[in-house]
Amino acid sequence: MHFVSKRYYRMLYNLIAMGLLLPVVYMYSRVDHVTLFKTNGITHLAGGLCIFSGLLLMIMALRQYNLSQFAGISDLKKLAGKELAVLKISGINRWMRHPLYTAILILLNGFVLIKPNTASLGLAIISLIYILIGIQLEERKLIVEFGEDYVKYKKEVSMLIPFLF
Repeated sequence: MHFVSKRYYRMLYNLIAMGLLLPVVYMYSRVDHVTLFKTNGITHLAGGLCIFSGLLLMIMALRQYNLSQFAGISDLKKLAGKELAVLKISGINRWMRHPLYTAILILLNGFVLIKPNTASLGLAIISLIYILIGIQLEERKLIVEFGEDYVKYKKEVSMLIPFLF
């Protein structure tokens, strides 16, 4: 059962994701920040490397997609013509099925290392939960869209961490 037409799905998904992120960011800015551990040059370096790696992975992942299509804008511009989607299993997608989610988690871990407080840890945990739920929903949709091809891809390629998870 589809509650939203395929034409509006991606745009609505992105709007909901952004809408859910805003209260989390607002709460982050409003809560008391209890420090979890003292930082030093090593934690700052490790955090910086995580942030840099996460951004690099994000760029690599986004380069594989038509950003207008990814954001849902091209779906709104389409008329009645039906364009077939293509399952992307090359590039970074041959190592992990959800490189953008992995990039976000790496970025957030870097942030926790640089600002080790309860608020940044809470943000990372909430994001992890959101991402894991989002992956389950997204993969259901992808199985419907791509069928056995996606089921096979799912069996062969790790979800977030190459060769592990």
